[in-house]
Amino acid sequence: MLSKKGFDEWVKTYEQDVFDSDEAGEFPFAGYRDVLFTIYQTGLKRMPKRVLDVGIGTGVLAKQFYDAGAAVDGMDFSQKMLDVSKQRMPEARLEVQDMREGLPPAFQETSYDLIISTYALHHLHYQEKVHAIKTLQNQLANDGVLLIGDVAFETFDEHERVRRNQRGYWDEDEHYWVYETLQKDFPKSLFVPISFCAGVLIVRRK
Repeated sequence: MLSKKGFDEWVKTYEQDVFDSDEAGEFPFAGYRDVLFTIYQTGLKRMPKRVLDVGIGTGVLAKQFYDAGAAVDGMDFSQKMLDVSKQRMPEARLEVQDMREGLPPAFQETSYDLIISTYALHHLHYQEKVHAIKTLQNQLANDGVLLIGDVAFETFDEHERVRRNQRGYWDEDEHYWVYETLQKDFPKSLFVPISFCAGVLIVRRK
């Protein structure tokens, strides 16, 4: 698992590395573009006026909502990543913050039509994920939605099969999503599988 310093150093090649991995159909980013497209299409149907991106990175996805007219807030623990996002979205409100520490105060006072997070929350342990989702649910408008795209599996058996097959690439310090486990805490959530190692989780306010 990369540290904050690691992500700061990765910023120059991050996007190309991810796109190359997706193009080759390799773990862990196989399906990356489709994950982003699914989140964009699903989110845009709601015509969101205010969007929060948790783990915004270089802002590839958030920029699409920004260009569609939404006010974008974003947080990331890498200042270098946020610097790139700021160049892309000068009017966005961006904060350096780790989700383990909660939301920045200004974001806590804001209600969001759409909250998105891509390839970020797998750094959290399961109970930290549950806490993060509940925290983000509280920031949703009444008809708002949380969309999480990440390395994710529908069942634990799928998780273990990929884990065995990707031994040389699997990061034991990361905690990938298993929907059948998450569903016990969020029974009304939905899961959209995208590739053999990626999917989109859909969580509403309650």
